[in-house]
Amino acid sequence: MIECVKGHPLKRLLFLPLFLLTAVGFLSPPASAKWNVTGVLPLQARSVAVNPVTNRIYVSTPNGVRVLDGLTHETLHTIPTYEPVHVSVDEKNNLLYLTGSELTLVDGATYRVLDSTVLDPNQHLGRATNGYQFFLTDRGCSAPECKSFIAAYVPRYLTITNWMTTPHVPGDLVAVPNTTQMYVSYARVPAVGFFTSSYNAVIEIPVQGIVSQFAYDAKNRILYALERDGKHLTLISNVDNKVTARYDLTAGLRAGEGIQSMALNQATGEIAFYARKFSEGTLDGGRIYRWTGGITTPASGEPSLKYEDWIGLNRPLNLWYVADLPYDIPHALSPGMTYNPATGRLYATYGERGFRTNPDDLRLIVIEDRPPTDTLPPTVTITVEGSPNEAGWYRTGVWATITARDNFNGLGVDAIAGWLACCDDAVSRYNSFTQIGNQARVLVPAPPANADPLWLEYAVRDYAGNETTGRATFKIDAVPPVTTPRFAGSPSGLTQVALEVEDRKGSGVASIWYHLDGGQEILYTGPFTVSSERTHELTYYARDIAGNVEAAKTMTVRLSGDLNGDLRVDITDVVRLLQLALGQSAPTPQELGAGDRDGNGSLDVNDAVLLLRRIAGI
Repeated sequence: MIECVKGHPLKRLLFLPLFLLTAVGFLSPPASAKWNVTGVLPLQARSVAVNPVTNRIYVSTPNGVRVLDGLTHETLHTIPTYEPVHVSVDEKNNLLYLTGSELTLVDGATYRVLDSTVLDPNQHLGRATNGYQFFLTDRGCSAPECKSFIAAYVPRYLTITNWMTTPHVPGDLVAVPNTTQMYVSYARVPAVGFFTSSYNAVIEIPVQGIVSQFAYDAKNRILYALERDGKHLTLISNVDNKVTARYDLTAGLRAGEGIQSMALNQATGEIAFYARKFSEGTLDGGRIYRWTGGITTPASGEPSLKYEDWIGLNRPLNLWYVADLPYDIPHALSPGMTYNPATGRLYATYGERGFRTNPDDLRLIVIEDRPPTDTLPPTVTITVEGSPNEAGWYRTGVWATITARDNFNGLGVDAIAGWLACCDDAVSRYNSFTQIGNQARVLVPAPPANADPLWLEYAVRDYAGNETTGRATFKIDAVPPVTTPRFAGSPSGLTQVALEVEDRKGSGVASIWYHLDGGQEILYTGPFTVSSERTHELTYYARDIAGNVEAAKTMTVRLSGDLNGDLRVDITDVVRLLQLALGQSAPTPQELGAGDRDGNGSLDVNDAVLLLRRIAGI
């Protein structure tokens, strides 16, 4: 039997050593939220690019670049590639630059490959196009004095026209549209390099932190520089290349979060910031915060961004990191998200490629300013492998399968997370799990002897963020009961036998059986008596409701007065009885039955006197 209790408050799900869990909250957007996930495209998206002029979306997958209609998301064409590539769009000339182990130039109108060239393995870290040329930075080298280069390619012909030397190992690169200007970040130095039209002279703009990513606002001529610590954003004017502001990014974030990526909407100027804190084995994939220009200025300290909205993710974005760089931390080759200014939609490459993630689980999600298209949570059913007995009990651990289904018009079930829990007085949680998709198979073990039973708690979320939580209990008892005989003597010469059974925290006692001296098996219904004038062999066992059967045990019922079990009654038995009566040790059931001469259920001096009189024949 399984009991499902919907709405059980899930508070904690964090994988720690020994599988013990601590707190992390599930995500739900603020009441004033306007952003919603309105579409989920089942593509193995590694990166995404947009041409707002033609309203085309380009999605890099392991099987090629999918070209989507920006309104309907219909696949218009697939540009074949033998590896995932990065797509850079030249809006002015409607050209696509595909960078992988090769640099491929594609006509955006006909999708015809115009040219291709093999790249140096150290190239294609930073990529940018300004409508006149396409630029690639290399990965640099590890020596402190190392200088690196930027290669400039002529559109329509992949010919390098210039090599520009950078004074430091480069990181990100952004070109100012319709000019011959560009900005370069440095991997080790807190500065931004500005290249002039000659491509040989560079101006270094000092900043307070090392910059990991750029976004350039062409309308307002502002360069946004995201610092690598994920806590600050620096604004640089393209008019005079001066720092105009530095904002704190953490004021509106959760504790422990840092900004990992950003995307700028060229039409509105708003920026999406992706933040995540590392929470292994959870449904917390971070948040995308939306900033439309609001600033909070405190009485002291740095001004901070005032986020208008945010949306929670069940899984992290796929930022496609390069881990073998010569400098301190990996560099994200893809920001993981981009705006389409033509529609206002934000596209995010969803589902980090990790050791638990199947490439088929990667998605491209669509976020926009629209009422939610999916407001109903998934429904959940739990099935158990195997069949219980007639009373509904299992005698071994069971495999339970959680199956979730979204509503008819829903975006689909994204992931299932949960844990095993026990002990109502002080809840302990074990074996957390996170399963991508709509089904999770979980082993619920049988509890050991005297242990509290385990139950299963789960949370299921769809792509829209709707959540169903619950608890399932299982009737499992794999431990047989334990029977203890109790003996009591009597003045009449009979020994009373009682069989006491304990099935602590189990299914309960179903029946007790016994037989004397190898005779017929008898169902125990209550205490019974046997003659105490001779010994008897008592065999007994119990069965619980789950069907566990205790191993049969045999015990000797001693004759009256034979405390030491030597089949004689003499002065040594009196000595032993006095030791027990004086509390020097606790009597065994046989000693109690043989020595309780007066039938009061205990051993005392009076029993010793009666036994001594029997030996003396008085």
